[in-house]
Amino acid sequence: MVLLMGAAVATLCGVWIVTGLRLVALARRSRALPELLLGLALLLQAGIGFPLSVIAQFPVAYALPIGAVASLCNNTGIGLLYAFTARVFRAEARWAWAAVAVASALLATQSAGNLLAQAGAASHADRMAASLRWAAGSLLLSGSAWCWTATEALRYHAMLRRRAILGLADPAVANRIFLFGLMAAVGVGCVAIDGLLLYSDIPRARDVLLPLVTAVSGLVTSACTLLAFWPPAAYLARVRGGRSAFAS
Repeated sequence: MVLLMGAAVATLCGVWIVTGLRLVALARRSRALPELLLGLALLLQAGIGFPLSVIAQFPVAYALPIGAVASLCNNTGIGLLYAFTARVFRAEARWAWAAVAVASALLATQSAGNLLAQAGAASHADRMAASLRWAAGSLLLSGSAWCWTATEALRYHAMLRRRAILGLADPAVANRIFLFGLMAAVGVGCVAIDGLLLYSDIPRARDVLLPLVTAVSGLVTSACTLLAFWPPAAYLARVRGGRSAFAS
């Protein structure tokens, strides 16, 4: 089960890294801020933060600074996701940017608190216990970010879907927004369920259930990401031809 989880997570990281690089390259050419925000968010979390956080779990040399960099990258990526959602879906709403500011402050607090708690630990076991305690804050903020993104994307998809029926919007664009919203929604579910299993006393929660949930959600998220950002021509033709369940 752990091997399946590892393969699924590695696949997702690979997909997000390639997608993030593509978005950053696109932003460099077009000077578009949304592509830059989302591209960096994916790269920081999948390309740097997650791999380093795995390494930091072992009693290796420089585990503390490695964990600090991992936390900083992960939390910065989450903060950029908040900013992306506000910029794309609520650019004129003051409350949205206030939410970004509050979330950013909480993420910075989580990173600092986690680092200080681990630095004061007397052993590797104590450091892992401190990391687990502070991880709850990161999970909550990450889940909230993906929940907001999913809500906004799926709301926007519903609007585009109605327009597509009238011929006022491209069904392929509506479909890609739907897939992005679904990707975010799966992320919310994964964070919520993994968090519950991680801090519960359910038998076999951490060694069976958690890897299973992570593996399934990782594969679904990878598929949604590929179809949203790298849709094959044949798939787009099916969507525009009205043969996709999500096109209308």
